[in-house]
Amino acid sequence: MSDILTIEKLPVEVLQQIFIFSSNHNFCLVSRTFYQVVTTQSSVKTYWLLHKYNYNYKQVLNRGLKWKFFNKDILLQLDHLYYQSQQSNSELAKPATFIPYNERPIPSRLLSKPDPDGKAYELVKILLERGASPDEPQGYPLMKSASLGRLDMARLLLSYKANGSICVNDYSPMVISVGKNNFDMVKLLVEYGVKPDEKSLEISVKMNLREITQFLLDHGAVPNRNVIAAIHNDTS
Repeated sequence: MSDILTIEKLPVEVLQQIFIFSSNHNFCLVSRTFYQVVTTQSSVKTYWLLHKYNYNYKQVLNRGLKWKFFNKDILLQLDHLYYQSQQSNSELAKPATFIPYNERPIPSRLLSKPDPDGKAYELVKILLERGASPDEPQGYPLMKSASLGRLDMARLLLSYKANGSICVNDYSPMVISVGKNNFDMVKLLVEYGVKPDEKSLEISVKMNLREITQFLLDHGAVPNRNVIAAIHNDTS
C-alpha cells in the first residue's frame, strides 16, 4: 500500500502546474501539502491568474485585483511579463513597462478595513500612479477613508485630486469626519481646499466639539439658525 501514488508524492513543479491549469482557486484545498506548495510562491499565483484570464494582461489586472492574495509582488511580476510580451511585438516602437489602469475604480477591499501593515496603501498608490480614479464609485474611497480614520489613505487620495467636497445622500467626507470627532481628518480636508459646510458645523455644535467648531468657523463655515441658537445657549 505504501507504493500507492498520492497527490502529495508528485514533484512540486507538477503540483504547481496542476493548480495553474485548473483555474480553480479551491483546488489548493485538496490537501494541506498541496495548499502549501501552491500558495507559498507568488509566481504560482501570478501564472494562475494569467491562465485563468487567458493572458489578457489588462483583464488579469482588473479582475485579479479582486482576489485577496493579489499584492504588489504579483503586480510587479505581471508588469515584467507584460513588458516582455510587448517586446515581442515588433510593431511597438516603445514597449509599455507596466499594465495601465486608467480611470478604473480602486478595489473596495483595499479601502474597506484598517491597513496596519500598509500593504493596501502601497497597492493603491501604484494604481493611482497608473491612472486609477480616486473618486469612483460615488466618492467611496475618500468617504470610507474618513469613516475608518485612515489619514494616510485620505491624504494619498486627495493628493491625486480626489473630490473632497463630494456629497452623497447628505454625507460628505467632512460630515463623516466631524461625526467621528476626527480633528486631524477635518484639518486635512481643509488643507486640500474643502470648504466647511453648514451641516458639518451643526454636527460639531450638537456634539459639543468646541475645537472643531471654532476651526470650522475660522475657515468659512456659515452658521444657520440652529447653530446660532445652540451657540447662544451654550454661552449664556
